[in-house]
Amino acid sequence: MVEHRLRVIRIILISGLLLLVVRLVQLQGLQADYFQAAAMELLASLPQYLESVRGRIVDRTGRELAADEPAWRLGVHYALISEEEDYLHKLARKILRYSGHPLADAALVAGVQERLRGQREELWRFIAERSGTSPADLEQQRRQIQQRVEQIKQQVELTAGHAVTLAEELELHPLWRDVTAAQQIELQLELNRRFRWLVQFEAVAVQSDTRRVYTGGEVLAHVLGRLGAVTPETVVRRPFVDEPERMDLGGYRGWDEQGISGVEASAEELLRGRRGRVITYRDDRPTERVEPINGSEVTLTIDLELQKAIYELVRKQVAAEPDVPGGSVVVLDIATREVLALVSYPAYDPQEWSHDYERWRADTRHLPLQFRAVRSQYAPGSIVKPATVVAALASGAVPEHYQYECTGYLFPEIRNRWRCWRPAGQSTPWAHGLLDAEGAIKHSCNIFCYTLGQKLGVDGLCQWLEMFGVGRASGIELPEERQGILPTSDWLSRKDLVASPGRARNYAIGQGEMELTPLQAANLCATYASGVYQPVTLLRGGEPKEFWQLPVSPSIWQSIRRGMYAVVNEEGGTAVKYARLDHPDYVLCGKSGSAETSRWITACDVFYQEAGQQRRFRLPANTVTQAREEFSRLFPELKPERITPAAYWPTGSAGEGRRHSHAWFIGYLQRRGPNGRPAENELPCVAIAVLLEFGGSGGRASGPLCRDVARTIIEQFPQFLQR
Repeated sequence: MVEHRLRVIRIILISGLLLLVVRLVQLQGLQADYFQAAAMELLASLPQYLESVRGRIVDRTGRELAADEPAWRLGVHYALISEEEDYLHKLARKILRYSGHPLADAALVAGVQERLRGQREELWRFIAERSGTSPADLEQQRRQIQQRVEQIKQQVELTAGHAVTLAEELELHPLWRDVTAAQQIELQLELNRRFRWLVQFEAVAVQSDTRRVYTGGEVLAHVLGRLGAVTPETVVRRPFVDEPERMDLGGYRGWDEQGISGVEASAEELLRGRRGRVITYRDDRPTERVEPINGSEVTLTIDLELQKAIYELVRKQVAAEPDVPGGSVVVLDIATREVLALVSYPAYDPQEWSHDYERWRADTRHLPLQFRAVRSQYAPGSIVKPATVVAALASGAVPEHYQYECTGYLFPEIRNRWRCWRPAGQSTPWAHGLLDAEGAIKHSCNIFCYTLGQKLGVDGLCQWLEMFGVGRASGIELPEERQGILPTSDWLSRKDLVASPGRARNYAIGQGEMELTPLQAANLCATYASGVYQPVTLLRGGEPKEFWQLPVSPSIWQSIRRGMYAVVNEEGGTAVKYARLDHPDYVLCGKSGSAETSRWITACDVFYQEAGQQRRFRLPANTVTQAREEFSRLFPELKPERITPAAYWPTGSAGEGRRHSHAWFIGYLQRRGPNGRPAENELPCVAIAVLLEFGGSGGRASGPLCRDVARTIIEQFPQFLQR
């Protein structure tokens, strides 16, 4: 019996030994590589990401306009930012393990965790003090980071259908950017001294970074745009979705920036690179290294020096006009429709955005944040009259040699409406007499165009205006661009308005609901000069864009262009006193326009109840809606009772029986022929559009500026006049 038991025990021991030997052979032989890799994986540190450099933006000559330069940032672990207690608990256990203390002592762990809470609060005070940020603003920044990560997490989980842990939850987020090289050395020493454990366990670190530098300054601030924090929607739509192992390299992370305006936004895919990655063992041996790919360089068609010169001309002209808060000038190459200059004045210094944004935002008179050249829409006024004449003659609505006698009134029995224009200081309108197409443009006759508008009707006129680019995106592909308004009968019906003959008459002279941007006005002028509509181009190297020849006979174009020559160069032309260019080789042809408008609101009074009393608070705002939104942002606990406009610009009236007007002038430069007139067998060189807000007379206010721009191009930039 005893022997039997001993035999069983021996068998059990030998079987166990055999199993152990088999397992050892399996682990150390057959699966050695697998377990070695797994062990090494455990020894590997968290991935270290190598940031790519955003691509440069340069002008047409290669001058640098925007580029990244080395900088530093202070990053803080997301769990610290979101004040997760579990993270502090785990960190306390790591500290004790590292220090050789037993982890079983719960009181000891709790004590270290409490000290870490104090360190966390001290860290917030330290960052606020060193970065010059108020504690309230720093707290808001932390809350925004937390909110953004939570939104990303929600959307990713919704797409995936299960819970996920984001990389953003495991890594450091920047709380202080644009740290200089000198600051980072001092900052690193201070962090090591005051927050040793947080630094040791990678809860806070000084990290390499880049900062965007805009050497173009304020003259190109609107064009270049700026960077801003990525949105949760952008992060979720990461590139390389078909290559999951590269998603964290090609995709956006919660702390990344992206272009949010101007060229920075429109060329985001070109400018943005792809980050690299390094994973190292604890002994610093590299296990994986993926090099970053820098962003591509983007070349603009704009010439920086021309942009600077025109910006200065606009600045001087605005300073000389007491009612003018700002304006825009656009210059296009007529043959290619490349944008040579795209000026909006006033602008802002992009390097001072974080310091001066609130001041710029509150400037509701000058609107330095408004990208006027592509964002602001204005009634075109008389600059649309050549298009009206072309539409009527080319469509056959009137004969090509149509004439009409202007008596000053379309309807002699109605004296207060449908009149021709009248100069300042004159109580009665012009009576231009018998006019043809050329004379109607030279004298900018309202009555002649009213008759054409009646014959064409709203849709007949709009059909042709669309061919000229009215109501159509220009092709510049900037996110700020608005495409203007082409008030067809369909558009009017959506607004509960009627396509009446009166509206057709108004549209024929560029008034009413029709609106253009300065960029569209410049392209309108280029179409007058060439007979071809072509979308504009701002970025070099893109795909060719569709263009079309307008179905207009050469004789009609000849009449239009001779009329535009007469506007500036012949006695009786509406701008001959102001815009005439005296130059032996080039002539300026153009069209002035004064577009009636209303004063704009610059401040609103908000009335509300507080402590049983009605109070009033004045806010800078351009609309009642804007004032309501701003009041709610400033005082979320208060509810406004009513909001009323309190201040306007211009402050005074336009004069008896008149309305305020924006001042337009469009023109094109053409080489002089042997007879001193434009060489009609040559394509004009450049098209120019000038808009001065509340400038009044287009010829008087904007004409001289257009002439000065033309002279600047001839004298300083002759390369744009060569074919």
